Amino acid sequence: MTPLLPCKQCGSAKIELWDCGYSSFNPGGGRCENGHKVSGEVGCMPKPADLAKIWNDGQKPTEIEKLRAENKRLRAKVRAMTSPRKAPATKKKGAKR
Repeated sequence: MTPLLPCKQCGSAKIELWDCGYSSFNPGGGRCENGHKVSGEVGCMPKPADLAKIWNDGQKPTEIEKLRAENKRLRAKVRAMTSPRKAPATKKKGAKR
């Protein structure tokens, strides 16, 4: 069987594959234990690999998600480059311990 990716919304690895059993226009896909669902058209008598592909395709990051992650990474890099660096702490002369 095709390995299933974990749910991208909650990280759950417990995935239930399903289909409605209709003869035509049969929806199917997967659902994690927390109720996050991905569905698509599978046709008559789908194989587990067909249902797994629908689930796995739904777990891949979309282009907008990829861009948001890249934007977040770049902002953090810029913030690290522009933040003032703190000088190391020095002891004052005559200070009590």
